[in-house]
Amino acid sequence: MSSATASTTAESSGSTSSPATNSTVPTANPVLPGANPSFSTEPGVTHSNVTIDDFSPLITYSGTVGASGDWLSPLTDSEMSAARPVPQRDWFLGTYRRTETKNATIRIEFWGSEIHLYGDTGPAYGAYSLQLDQGTPDLRSAFYPALAVGPAHYLYSLRNLTEGRHELVITNLGTREGLVEGEGFLLDYVLVTQKVGPVSGEMLTPGVSDVEGSDLASVNRTGSWTLSSVDEDVVTASGQNASQPKTFYSTTENGASLTHSFNSSTAIQVFGTRNATHGVYRATLTASNSSAPVSSQIYNASAPCDFPGPEAQNILPGCEWQGSVLKFSAANLDPALSYQLRLENVDNTSKVLGTLMSFISLLGD
Repeated sequence: MSSATASTTAESSGSTSSPATNSTVPTANPVLPGANPSFSTEPGVTHSNVTIDDFSPLITYSGTVGASGDWLSPLTDSEMSAARPVPQRDWFLGTYRRTETKNATIRIEFWGSEIHLYGDTGPAYGAYSLQLDQGTPDLRSAFYPALAVGPAHYLYSLRNLTEGRHELVITNLGTREGLVEGEGFLLDYVLVTQKVGPVSGEMLTPGVSDVEGSDLASVNRTGSWTLSSVDEDVVTASGQNASQPKTFYSTTENGASLTHSFNSSTAIQVFGTRNATHGVYRATLTASNSSAPVSSQIYNASAPCDFPGPEAQNILPGCEWQGSVLKFSAANLDPALSYQLRLENVDNTSKVLGTLMSFISLLGD
């Protein structure tokens, strides 16, 4: 197998809890993009559970995704060499990312205090490391003697994190010397737990305030934008109707922006589409008590299709997943402050700023 340029300082011959567990029971059920978040309440605290699919721009991959790249998707995973094709099981949204490239990496941006990883286990998978916020890598294994069946399998959780923004780097280490393991790693989705209450010592019931459909017309805009509606149903590869929002703004103008103002909120999520016609955008979140941004990050919503010639043109708009994905998320916000989220098209190749379908604010009251 080829080797990516990224590397890890985790000791590849170190011990892990191998073999992996063989559970398909999620810590919480994954939530379809754009649907209301699920809440869990314990004495003195309320959390929301946010799902980040492998197809979200908040997750980035080393190298390229495609038949000749480091990462394979359901579109390109039928040409596997040694391990044979991954069974097309009930993957969340019908997508996944899989690699057999040693030192290939995944970077996941998330806001919260817990993150739970779901992918695949079995004889074709091996060791991987988890590095949180540039800390010491933790060595794990996805190897399991039996082939997996059913939906995505639970891999691992990181808990008791400081509330706020984090970056998790997953590195595929493949087969360790002297051990019976495979070479691959597969990610389907992650679940993130975010604290949304109590607020200032009060136990308040969280709620959802969303801006979608015709309400998107109230969002401030600069540059040229087109407001469109689509009536078609969106169905996952497993036949599940996702019931996606169908009204959205789009632009191909470099520098065009949307600004959403909100308050009384502890978190915000933005959903939209991702495909081969989309490009690069910047999300900047500012608070009323400071001129410095809370967060300013650039994301890439382009998802190249891996079909040659005329076939590629036929599937450019849809690519793999035709519904919406999580395109920005922030939590641990102060409900006493006002916030502005600015989304700007910064792609200079006339590509679309990934169509913005809905904003969801999680309220403290």
